[in-house]
Amino acid sequence: MEFNHPPKDKRIRVSISGNILSGRDFDSEKYYIRYYLDMPSNFVFEDPMSQKLITSTQMGTAVEITKEYESYYEANFSFPFNFNCLCSNITPMPKLFFQVTSKDFWDRYRVEGYGFIALPSTPGYHNYTVNTWKPTGSIRNNLRSSFVGGSTELRDLSYTAIPNGFEQHFLNKFGFATDPSGSISVCLNVIYHGDVN
Repeated sequence: MEFNHPPKDKRIRVSISGNILSGRDFDSEKYYIRYYLDMPSNFVFEDPMSQKLITSTQMGTAVEITKEYESYYEANFSFPFNFNCLCSNITPMPKLFFQVTSKDFWDRYRVEGYGFIALPSTPGYHNYTVNTWKPTGSIRNNLRSSFVGGSTELRDLSYTAIPNGFEQHFLNKFGFATDPSGSISVCLNVIYHGDVN
């Protein structure tokens, strides 16, 4: 393993190694998870050509897991990812957005859930359970989703948190109807290299 020297321009090197471990209790048997890294303006990739902001896991198949007092459906992914960034200040941290999409027997695709995590500002190992939700569609949209495929989708994944470009004090999402969906297990290792103070 090769170790790099700290950045000379008083920036901080942030290395994030993560793993999308599994998805649990989604409505479909086969699905994949797409993730998107949203970086604030104080972060830049150390090597922009080697980094991907949007990537998908492989297709996972949920199996029933029965424990002593509970039973649930889980698909294992164990999908690794890695980001190497330079920043002038560690706040605000980047956000990682997730979209779970299913594929059924007839090759129909549906969005099963959205979720996000703000990457931790403390170094070390971090475990997350990302609870997801999906927009509630009308009766017509739900029937179309069942028979033809497709689903109600967000235009901008950042709407799961605070939308891009929003700079006011209050964000009102009143009237935006959602249904709870499954959850995603994610683990992260965060390393800082440089003077954080």
